[in-house]
Amino acid sequence: MQSHKSVIALLGVIAAFGFFMPIPLANAAEESEVGFTNLFNGKDLKGWEAYYGPQWKVEDGALVGPSDSSGWIGTQAEFEDFDLRLEYWIDPGQTGWSNSGMFIRAAKSPKPWVDGYEVQIDLKDEKNPTGSIYNRVVTDMQQVREIAPEKNWNQVRIVAVGPRIQVWINGHQLQDATLHDRSKGFIGLQQHHKGVTVKFRNIRHKRLSPVDAERGWISLFNGMNLTGWFVRGKAKWEVIDGVLTGVDGMGHIYADPVLTDCEIRGMFKVSEDGNSGLYFRCNPPADNPDGFPRGYEAQISNHGNAFTGWLWKPGTPTGPAKCLVTRDDHWFSLHVKAVGDHIQIWVNGQLMTDYHETEYTKGHFAIQGHNPGMKIEARDLFYRDLTKK
Repeated sequence: MQSHKSVIALLGVIAAFGFFMPIPLANAAEESEVGFTNLFNGKDLKGWEAYYGPQWKVEDGALVGPSDSSGWIGTQAEFEDFDLRLEYWIDPGQTGWSNSGMFIRAAKSPKPWVDGYEVQIDLKDEKNPTGSIYNRVVTDMQQVREIAPEKNWNQVRIVAVGPRIQVWINGHQLQDATLHDRSKGFIGLQQHHKGVTVKFRNIRHKRLSPVDAERGWISLFNGMNLTGWFVRGKAKWEVIDGVLTGVDGMGHIYADPVLTDCEIRGMFKVSEDGNSGLYFRCNPPADNPDGFPRGYEAQISNHGNAFTGWLWKPGTPTGPAKCLVTRDDHWFSLHVKAVGDHIQIWVNGQLMTDYHETEYTKGHFAIQGHNPGMKIEARDLFYRDLTKK
């Protein structure tokens, strides 16, 4: 496993030279099945192994978990970069807890959700509802109850290319995260505890490669120092373990590029009761270095009515986000695109704000330090200049 700083530096070099191609971002239902290979033949356990707990069985073309015990089954082959598709069905029975999951890049371990990534299935655990990347990036319980009901065959798509992990359930994108812990491992399925019936079917995948990632994205933060950034206001900024970190009150850190039509994306985390924002097309106020930049802000806040994903102008909420899916002290992804008067904001891969606004047309990117005692953290920051073909 490479260090976080090494991975960030490598991604920056690759993106800068344009060696990556776009990850497919469309609805899973719209994507072609060409190039996919079945991982499960629907008849027996060929190609699969129970790495922890008892053996699974095959019934009516589905892999069925051992409901009298717990454990997980995985592929005998390891996978790095792939597009994985499958369906799951879960019944909590008398337990009242429909907990299961899908592992990717997992080790042969009793805890593949630690020694790997788990895309969670759970409509009771508020900390990690269905669609969460377990203990790494969460979803919203109310939303996923509607998207992925129990006792229903639910379609899942997971795309993993390099550190970028994307998840769809029943055509709804729930994740677009950048994670550096695991680069290779087994694909697995979980039987979490006794009394739950869980089934999986139509498990297929297509191998991808680094050229299937993204073209034209440029690294905005090198993970080592503040080169390419400048600070205005009282907030203190430093790099801690590869993470851009701001503390202690009002102030902003600005990136050097000045752009009109552009995109920016990254991973963010804000402390308890913290308030921050990702600015774009913005410039420092001439009259007050601590003041709000003159430009647009994609809000970062897990409290109040104008929460993460809202579009703001200086001090004013402007474009509403559809729902809150972020939490204090948890990483989430934020992605902004501005073309002409059209502004879009995605949180964890979900389109939250789609708005038309014309007041600000050109400026920097910036990150906000807001209230005393708070901390804002950012990593994996990339941008694209959309005026360049």
